[in-house]
Amino acid sequence: YDSIFRQYAWNVSVAEASCEAESSGNPYAVSPTRDYGLMQINHIHADMVGGDLTALYSPSTNIAVAYRIYSAHGWTAWSTWNDGAYSRFL
Repeated sequence: YDSIFRQYAWNVSVAEASCEAESSGNPYAVSPTRDYGLMQINHIHADMVGGDLTALYSPSTNIAVAYRIYSAHGWTAWSTWNDGAYSRFL
């Protein structure tokens, strides 16, 4: 998914490490707390995909939404940033 991550103005290494920590790179991952796809986008962001949470299974859509969240809140929107779990994938 490197080429998709590189389309955005963020630290690509951190984004890719966060992806690995969040979903193990599985675009179909769903957590018990209803987080979806590569970057584990929470269901509270359903409005960003017109209410269709299955759209978050698309890597390009998931990463685009993640970038929008990152732009508004930075990396602190992801628990793997806050607990440092992403760093083992750098």
